[in-house]
Amino acid sequence: MMTKVQQSTTGDNSPTFCGDHNSYNNFTEVKEQISNEVRTMLFVIAAIRSIAEKSNIKADTINYPKDISLKLGVRFREFEKELTSRFCDLDALYRGAYEEAITTSEIDEFSYEELCSLLSNLSLKILSQKKNNPIEALEELTEFFKKELSRSTELTFSQQAAEYFLYKQLIVCNVFPNPKINFDESQ
Repeated sequence: MMTKVQQSTTGDNSPTFCGDHNSYNNFTEVKEQISNEVRTMLFVIAAIRSIAEKSNIKADTINYPKDISLKLGVRFREFEKELTSRFCDLDALYRGAYEEAITTSEIDEFSYEELCSLLSNLSLKILSQKKNNPIEALEELTEFFKKELSRSTELTFSQQAAEYFLYKQLIVCNVFPNPKINFDESQ
């Protein structure tokens, strides 16, 4: 069972349930592949607003609890091993590209929070359509981005880089955010 970790907005202090995060340095990667991965993630960031608008999703100011152990250990318990395993597989390959994309995007905090809200609401809509199955919902969400990026760019799209971006956002609780609990109403 993972320990409770307070998440940052960028996810740089996300729980380390995949072991050594420097393992991505052990892979020999061609510069063009890294550039393609980073570019894919930058296009995913840029496409969030467009996909949300097409899906009639609005940003809001709900502050969802950012607790990955609650999300994986309780809410998605039956999917925890599969989600964790897939994230760890992708993390070993794409963590460096993700960090570079976040740094390169130069997105300001307000825009980041708005994009997180749009992504949260879009992912919740898809999760509901997939009857609370996060695996199927992540596949559908990845397809949304794949379709958007194939329409709007000549980029050779890295589906796994986009999938990793979404899994990372799952870990930092921007994809399928935990339900807001109002403790005042329960008393």
